[in-house]
Amino acid sequence: MDDLAKAQGAELAAALEKAGGTHVMETLKTDKSDESVKADLTCLFRAKIVIVNHAPSLQVDVPCANLAIRYNMLYLSVHQLIREHIRNNTKMGERLLLSRQQRALSEAFHQVGVMDAHDEM
Repeated sequence: MDDLAKAQGAELAAALEKAGGTHVMETLKTDKSDESVKADLTCLFRAKIVIVNHAPSLQVDVPCANLAIRYNMLYLSVHQLIREHIRNNTKMGERLLLSRQQRALSEAFHQVGVMDAHDEM
């Protein structure tokens, strides 16, 4: 059986080589229990990095951190990192402050009849 598996592996490698240089990067032993194989497969194919794009005003840090803990991932809040660098006056924070661009308020606020509920204008 082991010789058959090696022959099939060599055949697969040859077929992948003909297909344009695709290589098998990971191999997985399946001679363990079903639970161990499932755990190994999960670790192999689980997303390692997930990027969450959101407005800074949305409070998603806690749910994202909880999901990261649950699925054994790492959550980094870019907004918090930027804020921390600026507050601590690091070299990165100074560069971030220099690259900051002031944005004008939307033209919609300057239209007649638009109410500014928070008196920000």
